[in-house]
Formats: sequence, C-alpha cells, structure tokens
Amino acid sequence: MSLIGTLIQFVTGTKIVAAEVNQNFEDVKTAHNELQGNFINYTVTSNKTSNYTLAATDNGSTILVTSASEVTITVPDTLVAGFSCLVAQMGAGQVAFAGSGSMVVSNRQSFTKTAGQYAGASVVVNATNSALLLGDCA
Repeated sequence: MSLIGTLIQFVTGTKIVAAEVNQNFEDVKTAHNELQGNFINYTVTSNKTSNYTLAATDNGSTILVTSASEVTITVPDTLVAGFSCLVAQMGAGQVAFAGSGSMVVSNRQSFTKTAGQYAGASVVVNATNSALLLGDCA
C-alpha cells in the first residue's frame, strides 16, 4: 500500500472513530437525561394522616405519612408491574403495608411496617399481584 493509501485509510478510520465517539457521547447524554428525569419527576404527594390506598397516579411519588398512630397503606391489585413509590414515616405512628384483592406484598424478612420515625420504605410492583416492600422496615 502506498503512503497516500495509508493516509487515506488513516483519515477515513479517524472519521469513523470520531463518528463512533460522537454517537457514544450522544448515547451517554441521552441516558443521563433519562436518569435525571426519573429523579426530577418524583413529587411529594400531600401528607397522609390516615389510612390510604395507593393509586396509579402515585407512581414515582414520595408519600409523607404524618400521624401519631399507625397508618395503613394499602397496595391494590390494580397496580401494574413497574409501579413504585417511596413512603416516609414522618410521625411517631408506624406505617403498615397491606395488599388488597390478590396483591401480595413481600419483604425479605417478612416485615410489614416501617421501623420508626423518619424511616423510609419503597413499594415496587414487580409482577401482576406481586409487590416488594423495600427499605427501613420492621
């Protein structure tokens, strides 16, 4: 191969590499924006002071429970896989979680309540009629 042929191949290869780097950068930017959007879209639902049944509109939200006595958050079987929300116990009363209908709420240690004031727990619907209770639970 001639010197000119080698230079053309080098320059062409550089353009391909530059295009790939540019595409990778765009992919990273897109992923970053999507992740950032997931955090930005979290909203605080008004404080709950009594029993409450989760709704599809609670997806991606943070629910603050402020009560001196226990409050039950019901997870209905109408929620679809992919639903998730964070529940924070702001008052002295624990937050209990219960499924309704055929919804089963599971925790690694079979816990069903928040551990105490300022504890947080996430409800994640992972399949039809199956939800996980994750976090600071008792």
